[in-house]
Order: sequence, then C-alpha cells, then structure tokens
Amino acid sequence: MDSNAIHDVVSRLIRRHRTRDPFVLCERLNITVWKKPMSEHVRGIFTKASRSRYIIINSEISAFWQRFICAHELGHDRLKHSINGFHVDRSDVIRNDKFEREANLFASLLLCGDRGPHIMNVSWFRDLLHEATKYKDSQRLAQIICEITEEYI
Repeated sequence: MDSNAIHDVVSRLIRRHRTRDPFVLCERLNITVWKKPMSEHVRGIFTKASRSRYIIINSEISAFWQRFICAHELGHDRLKHSINGFHVDRSDVIRNDKFEREANLFASLLLCGDRGPHIMNVSWFRDLLHEATKYKDSQRLAQIICEITEEYI
C-alpha cells in the first residue's frame, strides 16, 4: 500500500472516531487489547481468532512504547495485513519488512499527524528509536524521544 493510501486510512479513522488515541480506537473497533508480561524481545502481537481481533502488548515496556505498539498493531488491522505477528525488539527486521514499515507509517501518522512520517524519516530520530529498543529498560530513552518529538512537532 502506498503512503497516500495509508494517510487516507488514518484520516478517515480519525475523522470518524474523533480521536488519535489508539486504545480508544481499539475499543470502538471491538479490538480487544491486553497488556501482559512477555519476553523482553516481544513488544506486541496482533492476532485474529474466529471473528475476534486481539492486540497483546508487553506490559513491561513504558507507556510511550505501549501507545506506539498499540498504534502499530492497529495499523496491521486497519491496513488489512493478512498476518498474525509479533512486534519484536529487532529494528533491522522491522525496518526491512513491508508490512512493518506500513504499520510504522500508520502509527506515526495516527500519533503525530502529518509530521509523523517526516519525523520517522529523520535519521537522528530513527537512530534514537533504534537505541531505545536496545535496552531492557527503555523508559528514560522513550521519555526523551517523546519530549524531543513534542518540541519538534
């Protein structure tokens, strides 16, 4: 899916539900969200069972990352990715997979608006995200990223 189509999907979703909050959107779309302790290398999972959809988020990661992962996994659902998958703590895998790139774009547009893709493409921001995913306790780095992003936006 091209970036304009993803932008349209996000715009329609925000217009229809009048929120950018991925947790509220999941509730309104009848997607069950669970926060559970998982392996330190698993950030989130999107899965379907029968006609139900589930997002499971690692409860051991910071609130910043939980919000981003929820938006990312919601992207898999809204972009109709035919996968049941894990969001793992390996940036090299995430960046090279088409569905993962699309879900990251969806999440950045949802959370940051039109400036999201620009921020996600700035090398220092990508490097900072990469560094934050290296550490078991990335709460402080996630907080710094959030502060920098808010200033930049």
